[in-house]
Amino acid sequence: MDASAAAKAELPELPKTGELVDGRFEILGVLGEGGMGYVFRAHDLARGRDVALKLLIPRYLGRPEREERILREAELMLRVGKHPNLVELLDSGRLGPERWPFLSMELIEGDSLSARLAFGGALPPMVAGRIARRLAGAIQALHHAGIVHRDVTATNVLMPGEEVVLIDLSHAGDLSAPQVPVGDAARLTQPHEVPGTHHYMSREQARADPAQPSMDVYAFGVTLVYMLTGMAPRGFGREAFIAMQRQGLIESPRVDVLVHPEVPAALAELANTCTQQDAQRRPDIDEIVAELDEIIASMAPADASAMRPPPTKAKDWWSEDDLSAVPHPRAERALERIKAPSGGSKRSEEAPGTVAHIEPPTQPIPDAPLGEGGDGDGQGARRYRLIVIVLATLLMISLGVAAWLWSQLPDGAGTRTTRGATSDGEPKVERRTAGSEGATKQEATFDPESTEPSTEHLEPAPDRVEPELAPEPTQPDPTPKQKEPRTTRPVKRDKPPCIDPMPRVQRALESKSWGEVLELTANGRCWTSGDLRWSSRAMALYRLGRYEQCLSAANRSKGSNSKRMAAMCRNAIDAKGSNP
Repeated sequence: MDASAAAKAELPELPKTGELVDGRFEILGVLGEGGMGYVFRAHDLARGRDVALKLLIPRYLGRPEREERILREAELMLRVGKHPNLVELLDSGRLGPERWPFLSMELIEGDSLSARLAFGGALPPMVAGRIARRLAGAIQALHHAGIVHRDVTATNVLMPGEEVVLIDLSHAGDLSAPQVPVGDAARLTQPHEVPGTHHYMSREQARADPAQPSMDVYAFGVTLVYMLTGMAPRGFGREAFIAMQRQGLIESPRVDVLVHPEVPAALAELANTCTQQDAQRRPDIDEIVAELDEIIASMAPADASAMRPPPTKAKDWWSEDDLSAVPHPRAERALERIKAPSGGSKRSEEAPGTVAHIEPPTQPIPDAPLGEGGDGDGQGARRYRLIVIVLATLLMISLGVAAWLWSQLPDGAGTRTTRGATSDGEPKVERRTAGSEGATKQEATFDPESTEPSTEHLEPAPDRVEPELAPEPTQPDPTPKQKEPRTTRPVKRDKPPCIDPMPRVQRALESKSWGEVLELTANGRCWTSGDLRWSSRAMALYRLGRYEQCLSAANRSKGSNSKRMAAMCRNAIDAKGSNP
């Protein structure tokens, strides 16, 4: 056994669910995995509460720069202090005989912003503005404390209810520390390492420059664009993105108001300014906070209907306070007019009989201009009546022209011959002829007392050859046009209606019913998103310890979290061995 294999064999294993770590933290489950550590849901016996326990990945134990980075994360969290939009540090240090570095943080019960955007799509501008304002407040607190987050992403924003909490300072940079150039031995970030999530990286961050506040501004702008458009930043792998961003070949995400007209121009301009590639042209975080306050205040309450988010596949994420609809004044006046005892407009009351009474529509006329004292509603009703009268007049004129054209046809042009048979098999002829006095009906009548039909009222049209009479019904029709044989089509059986399984899967994930998740994701018939199906299935398989199947399911998903889930499954296979 070589030295590397021996060292790997001596590494401690990650704690399992139900295990008690250092006699203090009882592991309740896995919350996630980052670039440097695993985050567990644990019960802190010393504090008597559930916490988020972050442990360094075992393969990094014994590497001073890695251990120092996770302990420095605790120092930075203590420096910034408590903030409503930043995760709170409870304790830090080392555990057990391995001296395992750990962080104990408050447990945030909520989904990530990226999960909510994946389920519900773009946010209404007012909701996106409020979330952006709270996120900007968290970044502002960090910058004022001399800290650059360097990993502001939608995944690192948790949302318990309507709150916003920024987490994970593992990639944070200290502005007060000496700026060590790239490649220096005292630098924690190695030359080949670029901290952060690549799709949110500015050009200077891709170059691994020392921490700058402009890096967080760019990442904030990318997150805001994601919220307003619903389009997740994607394209290129990590290495390819970093190389192209360094060369200036990456186009920054932007909000196009022509494509998204519901977004206020000021909010779109702020997002586009934050994602400028030139760091000098981006605003600082104080300017962003002030501008967001002005934009939110300028959004008219009358636009509350446009702020309502579309129905999501999982559940309604937004509170009624954010989405309270303000009735339009024109709709209120129309409702009062409909409920009035008279039931009609002023014009119908003042001059009855002059114009046929037409009830105004129950909905306000969009094009009716609003005047003073309610004149706008009367003008809208008069315009509605005028449109109806004009349309009726045009219809009557069209009918008159059609009748006149019909009367100008030559005699016999409107003759129509129908074929049938009398009770004794003789044909019956019916004609309609068009003349100056209108169309008259002539037909051969059959007298039961006679053996021949009476034709005293039958006057064939002059200079007209009588058409060949149809043969008896018992004989086949000798017409040249043979009817095509009717082909029998298979009867379509109605399939049972599709019911979106995502709400049930979401409830099963929240209640940790992993078997139910596997049952709901086994069939892909009613799933509108294969990525959501496979990522949910991979999560359930991971929690059940079926890591090889988890890796297979994660590889079939192309979502933003698939690579992270696949890495978790792969690490579990490496650490604990293959499970069937």
